[in-house]
Amino acid sequence: MQKSKYQRRARWTAEEVALLARKKVELIAGSRPPRFINQELLGFFPHRSLKEIKGRRKRQNYRNLVDRLLQQESEAESDHEDPIIDEPLKEAFLAFFEAMPGPRIQEFQASRLHRIAMEARTQGEIATLHKMALHLREVFPLPRRRPSNDH
Repeated sequence: MQKSKYQRRARWTAEEVALLARKKVELIAGSRPPRFINQELLGFFPHRSLKEIKGRRKRQNYRNLVDRLLQQESEAESDHEDPIIDEPLKEAFLAFFEAMPGPRIQEFQASRLHRIAMEARTQGEIATLHKMALHLREVFPLPRRRPSNDH
C-alpha cells in the first residue's frame, strides 16, 4: 500500500532513533557486516519504509549518535564501563542469568534473549541494556499508525 502525498508520516521518537543507531552499530560491528544496511535495518523496523530509514540515516544528529556509540563500543572493549547498577545488585543479576536453564519454548525469540543474558557479564551494562531494548522492540514492535484524515 503506497502512501498518498497527503498522508503524514509518523515522527521518529528519540528512542527509535537511538535503537536504529544501536542496531546499525551492532550490524557493522559483527563479523560479517551486511552489504545493504538499509535493507537489513528495515527488517527490524517494519513499521518504517525504506525511504524513511534512508532519510533518517542521512541526518547529522543520527550520524553523531552512531559515532558516539561506535566510540563507546571501542572504549568498552579497551576499558571497563562505569557502573550503572551497584556491584552487589549487578552480581546478583549476573548470577541469576548464568543459572538460568536454556529456553524450553521458542516464543518471543527466547533463545536470543537467553544469549543476551548469558553474554551480560562480558558485554557490559550499556551494551546489554541496548541489546535488551532492541530485542523487546523487535518482539513487540510499535503498531502501525493509521493515516489521519486531516487535510
